[in-house]
Amino acid sequence: MELRIKNISKTYGKSKKALSNVDISLTPGIYGLLGPNGSGKSTLMNIITDNLKADRGCVYYDGDPISKLGSKYREKIGYMPQQQEIYDNFTGEEFLWYMAALKGLEKKYAKNKIDNLLKVVNLTSEKNKKIGSYSGGMKQRILIAQALLNDPDILIMDEPTAGLDPSERIRIRNFLSEMSENKIIIIATHIVSDIEFIAKEIILLSHGEIIEHGTPQHLLKKLNNKVYEVETSSEDEFKQENVMIVNIKMGANGKIYRIISESEPRGYNFSVVKAGLEELYMYYVSLQS
Repeated sequence: MELRIKNISKTYGKSKKALSNVDISLTPGIYGLLGPNGSGKSTLMNIITDNLKADRGCVYYDGDPISKLGSKYREKIGYMPQQQEIYDNFTGEEFLWYMAALKGLEKKYAKNKIDNLLKVVNLTSEKNKKIGSYSGGMKQRILIAQALLNDPDILIMDEPTAGLDPSERIRIRNFLSEMSENKIIIIATHIVSDIEFIAKEIILLSHGEIIEHGTPQHLLKKLNNKVYEVETSSEDEFKQENVMIVNIKMGANGKIYRIISESEPRGYNFSVVKAGLEELYMYYVSLQS
């Protein structure tokens, strides 16, 4: 199975460039789609789901243009939007039955799937409550469940773990990882830690262009010897030009600054530390800005 995104460009109005020559091939596995607000993530996801037409380029599923596959392609898609504007007067179970009907699922299959997914997202005991009474995290979980109803080949999720507590985030993360052997899963998120250890590849998007993509291990090598922890006394502030401070915490003897720098800090006690995906994201975003 392959999803080929070939030279996709999209402009809104006369001059607002949303995507420019986005070109990448995806095979089964989890892909982390990272980028600041306005980078083109939502536009790309809408084009992949066939909800939006590109100005140029084409999306192919196993060699066939999705525009020609039509509903046969859309049947293979599961999509979880970021917005939580769902039917507040439905119970959680009613909402899943409604979505199953829209997807044209056979009744017996739908019942088994709904029961299973309610367990997966930990909402079995809440299934008869109105969605309007759900917390933000519960709404997030019911949206995850509806995206999985049709057992999609391609699963696209926009901020799936926003609002979830740590235990729920781990539960969902592990579930997605287990499914990814035979599905293409695209996760757009700002919670970088949720994809750091499960993503097959990271796709970094900025100003409508892919600026980097590859395995987390490969991309993180580019930050070797560029991330430091610098110690100062409680009274001193760390000051150095051309440095990005990504974290400050209090240590036993003062402040500890975690920084990204092309050169070693001067005049301070410091240690080189292993970079994480959050530093990688911040590094490339800063380069683009």
